Amino acid sequence: MLVGAFTLLAGIILAAPWWFVPWTSRPRWRVIIGLTLCTVVWIGGWYGVTHQLL
Repeated sequence: MLVGAFTLLAGIILAAPWWFVPWTSRPRWRVIIGLTLCTVVWIGGWYGVTHQLL
C-alpha cells in the first residue's frame, strides 16, 4: 500500500512539468502526455519494487 502511494507521488512529481509548463499551445496534449508518464512511472515503479526482476 505504501509503495503504491510513493510511486504514484513520484509519477505526479515527474509529470507536473508536462502539465504546467506551456511547451505547446494544445493543453490536451500536455494532459495526455503527463497522465501517460504518471501512469507508466506509477505502475512501473510499483512493479519494480514489489517483484523480483532478476
